[in-house]
Amino acid sequence: MYRILSFLAFSALAACGPSTSKTDVSVDVGHADTKGPCSDVTTLQAARSDTPPFSSLRGAPVMRGDTPVRDTWYAKADYFGSDGCTIAALRDVFDTKSDFHIAGCDVFVEPSSLDREENEQKARRALEETRANLESCLGDSWIMTESDDDPNFDIYHRYTFKPQGYETPFSLSADPAYLEMSFSRFPSRSRPAGWMVKLQFQEQIASEPASNQE
Repeated sequence: MYRILSFLAFSALAACGPSTSKTDVSVDVGHADTKGPCSDVTTLQAARSDTPPFSSLRGAPVMRGDTPVRDTWYAKADYFGSDGCTIAALRDVFDTKSDFHIAGCDVFVEPSSLDREENEQKARRALEETRANLESCLGDSWIMTESDDDPNFDIYHRYTFKPQGYETPFSLSADPAYLEMSFSRFPSRSRPAGWMVKLQFQEQIASEPASNQE
């Protein structure tokens, strides 16, 4: 199942299929200097093992007026050259008895539909530079697939990253990581018009009891 739903600025959560067991999506980044080009991948990957996932990266809650948006926080830092990263939890997605935990960053945003050719070059450069960084830092044990078809956008390109042999016990599964570029002439509920390059790291776990949710 492609492009499942849209929540706030996070939108698509992607790809379903039957499977039997969950594969650890940790990555060996021992070759990477924590202050070097792989530091962002190292940080986000390590935060998968938080309880709940990515909780160590949470900063202030995202607000809608005077009210905190449920289960949504600004990240304490930005990654991959982004001007804004957010941590979120989506509870019991489509009655799967699982929660999706998300670390998402808007790597490039240009809401204007003017100067389309120039902004497309900037968006594609951001897309390819981030893709190259992910491929290099995740290593050969991860598989990248790509697609360029989504009827919701005028232009679309997506890279999905999964460890080799990745499986999940859930009927609807979150992609461990994906990077997508999109262009739309018109705004929607989940995003402005114009160009956007978005990166998400996702971790899926069995739903927590309501009393344990933060």
